[in-house]
Amino acid sequence: MFKRLIFLCVLAGGFAWLAFGPVREGQAQDATFAKANSHYKNSEFKEAIADYEAILQEGRTSAALYFNLGNSYFRRHQVGRALLNYERARRLSPRDAEIQTNMRLAQSQLTYAQPLRMKLFNRICDLPFQWISLDEGTLGVLIVYLALVCLLCVMAVRPAARPRLRTSVRVLSLVFIIGLCLLCVKIKTLGREALVVRPRAEARFAPFEKATTHFELSEGMTVAVIEKKAGWLKVERPDGKSGWIEEDTIAII
Repeated sequence: MFKRLIFLCVLAGGFAWLAFGPVREGQAQDATFAKANSHYKNSEFKEAIADYEAILQEGRTSAALYFNLGNSYFRRHQVGRALLNYERARRLSPRDAEIQTNMRLAQSQLTYAQPLRMKLFNRICDLPFQWISLDEGTLGVLIVYLALVCLLCVMAVRPAARPRLRTSVRVLSLVFIIGLCLLCVKIKTLGREALVVRPRAEARFAPFEKATTHFELSEGMTVAVIEKKAGWLKVERPDGKSGWIEEDTIAII
């Protein structure tokens, strides 16, 4: 009886934390968020950006926050930074039509020096994450794994069911392996994907200012960060070409 009472108390405490814990944090964020939105509505975009960035500095993120920050940068004609935050918002809410619309609008304001094609392998690996977030993909792989474990347990306990379940196990195993590989490739790119936030950036053969220019990057282009050295970053374009650029010309997505 006493153990049951302790269990119920712990359970009640857990529900209370779920019910009231996030609300206080949400209210605190809403106050700052509302202030930033007020600045935006009054066309005070510089102040709105400062407030949105302050929320990010506290470690709080959301698709709405990145979306509004992107809108603020766009209204100040900083298209690269607008795209950066739209992309961050899209990764948290990939099926949001409004985010996608604003991204296309921002991209229409850019003129690339040349079209860049992503490597086929990278395009294939990135395709599912145009429709699902990393969290959703992780949850999906976990569900498939648990379903696979359950079927294997049933087959171990009931040998007579093995012929009927063998095909399902094979399909789930294949889905799990493919999903896990896609997740591993995506996770490997975290912290390495970046976007050019200046109108133009010169990529050089070596990490110093007097080095010969190898190629140019335009605002809004995406690159992968390979190496860092004293204020310089070695980056790789989607087509595989690499060079050194100044650190403040790009921002990590």
